[in-house]
Amino acid sequence: MLRACRSLMEQLAKALITSEVERPPVLYSDNLWAAHAGPASLLDLAARQRPCTDDVAALHIQMLDVLYAQVHLDLRSVHPYSCFNEEDGPVLFGELTASYKLPTATDAGVRGRRETLLRRWVTAAVQLIAQRADGQPEVTQTVAWVRRCQQLARGWGFPADVVRRQYTLDLYSGGHDQLAQEVLLSLSATVGLPSQLLLLAGARVRHHIHSSKDMIQLLGQLSMSVADFMKTADVPLQCPSVGLERTLALLRLVARLEQEHTHEHRLALEMVYLVESLLAEDGPGRR
Repeated sequence: MLRACRSLMEQLAKALITSEVERPPVLYSDNLWAAHAGPASLLDLAARQRPCTDDVAALHIQMLDVLYAQVHLDLRSVHPYSCFNEEDGPVLFGELTASYKLPTATDAGVRGRRETLLRRWVTAAVQLIAQRADGQPEVTQTVAWVRRCQQLARGWGFPADVVRRQYTLDLYSGGHDQLAQEVLLSLSATVGLPSQLLLLAGARVRHHIHSSKDMIQLLGQLSMSVADFMKTADVPLQCPSVGLERTLALLRLVARLEQEHTHEHRLALEMVYLVESLLAEDGPGRR
């Protein structure tokens, strides 16, 4: 039902664009019908209808996207109506021919709830990634959902990096490092991202150490700065069991992205040395 409603609204929006660039069609009426006493023909009724406006169509498409994602991605506790301004309510429950302009400014609370929804949307989409028979990830559904999320974010006035940054973090959290690197390259700015990636890498190393039979010995070998960092790296991961080689590659990436001579850069280098030593101790057969 939601898909059908959205398709209808898209057709209305396309019709508005077509009416602006093409010559209006010539409509022919039946004189016999016009002379007959009774209701007007469907053609006459359609010709007399006021057209839907661009902004009204766009607003309804946004609401349908939110509802569709809530149902199909199981976004619980999401209140769709709270993601829209107070003045949008009468338009959403009124006639499609109503006079309305999308607001240029959005309430700070509404904007915050919208951003939260977009982030949760991306996280749920990444969880749809499945493993194919050849061992490669199946990302068709995820890509389609993220693309739709990007369209909604654009309509709400968010920069593309809001969705791409969350997409990158969730892919790394799910252990899809190669896909995450591809998305990371499309970011226009990476400010703050290295610190977030460092936490994810730290959570992987923490999981590896706490899952090892030599946990006590490994913890005793940590420097004070790394030990303190490990306590803060207790963040949930969609896939905590990731090979140390991939975690090492992630830490080296973080070290390149971080500004030199900062605490985070020094910590990233310490983590690189730690993972290199863990790999050396494990040996090729245990990685």
